[in-house]
Amino acid sequence: MVDNKYIDNDIQLKYEYYDYGHALEILHECFPDEWKEIQDSLRKLKVTSDDITKAGGNESPIPKKFDDVLYPYGW
Repeated sequence: MVDNKYIDNDIQLKYEYYDYGHALEILHECFPDEWKEIQDSLRKLKVTSDDITKAGGNESPIPKKFDDVLYPYGW
């Protein structure tokens, strides 16, 4: 992972990421609105260690957390 001009600095500090096949450049250049929504959603997403270790049953709390940040954007 290296400093990447296509990912906002705060996102780079919060997440580990990899760029395959120039995906970041494609998102940034061809889908700027969607890329902004993804980064905004990543800022809002909070997954705790309790979320990871909690037994899921039908569904763990993590997918709901993704839904909570993505649904307002219509995803």
